[in-house]
Amino acid sequence: MSTRIKLSDSTLCPHCRHRFEPHEVLSIAEHPSLVYDEDDHHAVSGKNTRRRFLASRFTPGGNAIDPMGAECRKYACPRCHLEVPRASLEIEPLFSSIVGAPGSGKSYFLATMTWQLRKLLPELGWTLMDADVASNERLRASEQKLFLNSNREAPVALAKTAETSRELYSEVTIEGAAIRLPKPFQFLLKPKDAQGPTRFVVLYDNAGEHFLPNRGDSLQEPMTEHLAHSRANLFLLDPTQDPRLREVCGVDDPQLISGPRGKGFSTETIGQEGILAEMDARIRQARRMNATASSQTPLIIVLSKADLLRRHLDDALDQEPLRRTSTGQLCLDVDKIKATSKLCRGLLADQMPEFVSTAENIARHVLYIPVSALGTSPEPMPDSDTTHRTEQTKWGIRPDAINPSWVTVPFLCALQHLAPDDFPAISDAEGDAR
Repeated sequence: MSTRIKLSDSTLCPHCRHRFEPHEVLSIAEHPSLVYDEDDHHAVSGKNTRRRFLASRFTPGGNAIDPMGAECRKYACPRCHLEVPRASLEIEPLFSSIVGAPGSGKSYFLATMTWQLRKLLPELGWTLMDADVASNERLRASEQKLFLNSNREAPVALAKTAETSRELYSEVTIEGAAIRLPKPFQFLLKPKDAQGPTRFVVLYDNAGEHFLPNRGDSLQEPMTEHLAHSRANLFLLDPTQDPRLREVCGVDDPQLISGPRGKGFSTETIGQEGILAEMDARIRQARRMNATASSQTPLIIVLSKADLLRRHLDDALDQEPLRRTSTGQLCLDVDKIKATSKLCRGLLADQMPEFVSTAENIARHVLYIPVSALGTSPEPMPDSDTTHRTEQTKWGIRPDAINPSWVTVPFLCALQHLAPDDFPAISDAEGDAR
């Protein structure tokens, strides 16, 4: 006896954000002869890409049958023709965007965050799974390099999120126009005891350059359009990119002396406050928001590379903000998170008052979370010139030295804000979990 599957009334494509109803979804042909022609006016780039079609014949199990009689198990968006997971037809996606300046460490943060979440979430009653293995391939490769490397003593480096890399962006043709779309990371967040809804989580990580004012979205490259649909925005604030915060770090660290990208960090782009303001401007334009209205979307300021600021944080990074209730349930420690957020806000208000002012003008709910994705300083790579550290010096991280702190907290706080009943927290002021 087959199980009846309940489909959503409609869904948003994780790639192009086109809203469509389940009966409009396309199937992806399985027969090897059914591929796109080179002159097709609505095709996904790549050789031997299988055709998309609107199914009219189905197997007894409900799978589509392509024109050559092959059974199909994959689906595609009716607009961009990119593959979408079956979960997107059943569960409304929860979009979240990670924003930051070029070189702020988004790739390291994201890879470390997902790796740690895979281990921690089962203790909180949840399991993080890939909704689409292919779309998460780059992220899995980063996790492998950092945490499952066979040579744990040799420094490794993640490739910078490039503006034009085909690993990061999909090239499609829509109504005859060539368009590049950012590839999302797609996950299923499933309750271990089957009590509560499964979440379909979609994360976006653009190159930092896409948030510069002179790199706005266009019809051909709607790179940051996902911000309009994001339910939580994480902004990575890099202390090594601001001279005022560099001074209070007060440690002899390669990131402060020469920097992984050469002599200090970029002076060619606008400040991080400007990138935050640009993010807000794009959201307001896409959502048609009033210029004076505060966004209801939570804004989490991720103070990255926070190990450099440890002496200003009252040893907060030494222990994760997690506590058990009287019944043994592991929860977020709201009191510690709020106290640490207040510390971070105070530090930033002293050193970068314009940044704090901008953040709190943008969103009604702002949280400041310190994070150290690596917990260690970079080292010159084996093939670098270590005698004269120049802009050509390559920097990496020894896998055996990686020691993340608070890296899962921003994402868990976002979940707790969006679904407090499913992701409980504990506070002494309230006596127990909530």
